[in-house]
Amino acid sequence: MDSDPKQQQQQQEQQLYNCTAVVSWSRLSFATTPSLFSSLLRCLSPASSSSSPSSSAKVLLRDLHGSFRAATLNGLLGPSGSGKSTLLRCLSGNFTNTNNNNNGQLSPESVIIRQPDQQVVFLEQFAQQSVHQLLTVRQLLRYAFYFKNRKRNIEDDKNNNNNNNNNNNTPEDEPKSSALLASRMKAVMATLMLDGDRVLERRFADLSGGQQKRVVIAQEMMAIIENSSSTLLLVLDEPVTGLDSAAALEVVRALKRLAEGEG
Repeated sequence: MDSDPKQQQQQQEQQLYNCTAVVSWSRLSFATTPSLFSSLLRCLSPASSSSSPSSSAKVLLRDLHGSFRAATLNGLLGPSGSGKSTLLRCLSGNFTNTNNNNNGQLSPESVIIRQPDQQVVFLEQFAQQSVHQLLTVRQLLRYAFYFKNRKRNIEDDKNNNNNNNNNNNTPEDEPKSSALLASRMKAVMATLMLDGDRVLERRFADLSGGQQKRVVIAQEMMAIIENSSSTLLLVLDEPVTGLDSAAALEVVRALKRLAEGEG
């Protein structure tokens, strides 16, 4: 008995996806959703609104195919408004073909395949603006560690908590000499080419633009992946925007080290 052509196509797409790819996509299309005002205007005046391009959905991505291999640094190039950020949001799971949002919708035919148990991190273009400016880098990474590894941290520090007889400890109450925290912080700082002795005790507001970008990435890297077979997909939207050439080069070098697992 012949199998369904659609099922055959899906099987072929799955075969194209191999273990070296952290994410692959095919037939990916994305269109904006007309605003409520535009839809209402079109209903009230079909003749005049039909000639207006803003009254209908605009296709931002059309029938895209591609993949990103593991342990690689990839970049998207294109003019402003070409859909780079939209594609990144689709690949990171912010836009799916099962939910609607005010920005648009992924087409039902779009296929995005990720590795099982994959950890996806998406950082906005100006993510550093949402960071508490008066905290030191050590404090930021410390809080990030405890927030992102809550279950792991509770188990590792169970004995310390029992000795303190305090079940409501905050991150500031945890022992500063935590071996797990110290080793993770040291590894992340080294990978992102941040001088721990000089940077850790400085306030975030006092860092250079390139350092701030890398500290924001370091916050996300404080999460410990429990499953050794799991992969990390780190998606950055314009990570070097607003930086001079020297600072931008530092960020790119740090990202390359991170992708290749150095440090």
